[in-house]
Amino acid sequence: LLSKGGDAYQAEIARELGLPKSTVSRIIRRLHDKGLITVRRVGRFSYVQITDIDYVSDIISKSGLDKS
Repeated sequence: LLSKGGDAYQAEIARELGLPKSTVSRIIRRLHDKGLITVRRVGRFSYVQITDIDYVSDIISKSGLDKS
């Protein structure tokens, strides 16, 4: 999500990560429950957006998961 400016369709995320849609759906639900992302329906698709991109970037950076 960060590489796409903080928002993307759920199907794009699954494709980029190479994960099944069901796995991505569970991850997105957990992140949504924690308030880190919002999800809205656009037709038949789910559009995912990070609520606070600076906060999430900081978490990823501190965890060592960033690819930079």
